[in-house]
This record gives sequence, structure tokens and C-alpha cells, in this order.
Amino acid sequence: MNFAFIPARSGSKRLKNKNFKTINNESLLEITISLAKKTKAFDEIYVSSDDLRAQQFSKNLNVNFILRSKKLSEDKTKVWDVLYEFLISKKDNFQSQDKIVLLLPTSPNRTKMNIEEGLTLIDEKKSNVLSVSPYKAPIEFALKVNNDSSVDIKQNKFLSSNSTQTQQFSKLYYPNGNFFGSTVELYLKNKSFYANPLNVFITKDIESIDINTEEDLELVRN
Repeated sequence: MNFAFIPARSGSKRLKNKNFKTINNESLLEITISLAKKTKAFDEIYVSSDDLRAQQFSKNLNVNFILRSKKLSEDKTKVWDVLYEFLISKKDNFQSQDKIVLLLPTSPNRTKMNIEEGLTLIDEKKSNVLSVSPYKAPIEFALKVNNDSSVDIKQNKFLSSNSTQTQQFSKLYYPNGNFFGSTVELYLKNKSFYANPLNVFITKDIESIDINTEEDLELVRN
């Protein structure tokens, strides 16, 4: 069986109430719930939040709602811990090889195909699965910029030696937040998706936007 877990805590430091920001009059949380339902890939969908708006959205869209405790709603709480506690509390509902997928509301451009690709990869590889994006430039070109805008170029051996041919560097990727998935057994063992065995799939730039600032939000709205 396949289960979707959608975390939607009310607080956020960089973008206040980001999970409830709207695009075309629909909140990021509603967009995520609606897509999870439209995929028809999930046997159950769970929304976890400390905000009663999320409870109302869940009721309206006919999905399960879990009122998150204050302990699991603090700024320093990791979503991995919230998911782990959820699986422990519902352990009688799951089998070890059931699939659990974490869908962050801050990735509103994910598609039905993204979810299907991730689930298929879990099936095939019996592993943790993440969506990733390629870095646009070699990370070897990274610079540390000081508060006064100055840079000590000598700290970067490649740029300071004019060694800028990109073909000499391996192509590297980063998790983009579109998809996190695993089997229940693997997640309970590792308490994270960042663990071996691990497989990834690449998503398009537009599908990989992760909303954490007003600029991110405006980019998607436009």
C-alpha cells in the first residue's frame, strides 16, 4: 500500500505561514493535497499540522488530519522526527514494505508524473528515493562573500589558478524537495530518507521550485 504524509506546520521564519500562502486562490497545502488525490496512487493521505486551517482543508478535501503536538511544532523540530513519530503511532496500520511518501507543500509545481516515477523507483530498487536537480555551475567555483562584499579569491584554488574548464568537474546534484519516499521498514530503521540504499530521479527546473521566500512565491505566481 502507498501512503502520503503532508506536513504543514503554521510557523516559519523566512516566509511566515508559507504552507498557507496562495497561488490562484489556492493555498500551497490545498494544492499538495489535491495533487496527491488526483494521482490515485495513495491508499491514504495524512496531513500533519498544528494549525486548524489545515484541519479544515483536510476535512473539505476528505483526507486524514493529525493535530500535531506542541513538542513537534517547534521551530527546531525536524520533519523527519514528525514523520517517524507518526509511523510509530500508526504502526498497526502499516506493513513493513508499504511505501511512505513525504510531500512538502512548498513544492507546488510537482506533477502526477513525479510522484509516479518516485513510487516506481521505490518498487524497483527497494530503497529510499529522492528527487534531485543538477547544480547550474560546478560547486568547485563557490565563493565566500564577506560582509563588506569582498572575496578572498585565493580560497578557491580553481578560480585563482584560472582552472575554469567545466568539463573537468563531475556533474553534481542536490535534493530539491519535490519528492521523498521509502518503505516503512527503511524509514523506521533510519529515521530519514538520507540513508543508503538511496536512489534518485531528476525533475525539471519548473517542477523543482521550493518556496521559502517571497521571491520564490512570486516566481511561481508569475
